[in-house]
Amino acid sequence: ELKVFPIMYQLLYVSNASNLMSDDDLKSLLTNAKTNNISLNVTGMLVYHDGSFIQILEGDKDQVESLFHKISKDKRHNNIILIDERNIDTRCFPNWDMAFKKLTKSDLDKFPSISNLINNSSQDEFNNLTDIVESFITLSVN
Repeated sequence: ELKVFPIMYQLLYVSNASNLMSDDDLKSLLTNAKTNNISLNVTGMLVYHDGSFIQILEGDKDQVESLFHKISKDKRHNNIILIDERNIDTRCFPNWDMAFKKLTKSDLDKFPSISNLINNSSQDEFNNLTDIVESFITLSVN
């Protein structure tokens, strides 16, 4: 009998916070995200800078799409733009139910791909998810 494995899937989006978020707001958001992601077997990373979010979610395609739909309705942010989505062979963030980084100006200077994404958030100008993933991994390790 042929086993059917769920398709591993990765999604990247950007959005703007409805209001600037305090460290406590971010901590609360992250606690909820981690709980949800563990139950859905979703991993990924969230970065925040000055009212902008970038998030990568990865896992079973149905779970990730369902979670993104739920996130899209969250009133804490708006101007949600799906930048990239793709099938993947392996997770980039296998050990992170939701890694998080609050970016500083110097982070943005070091990682122009993230800076461009925050400042332009245009799908037309951006299609290098690999750069972003590598930047996220570097950021979270530092």
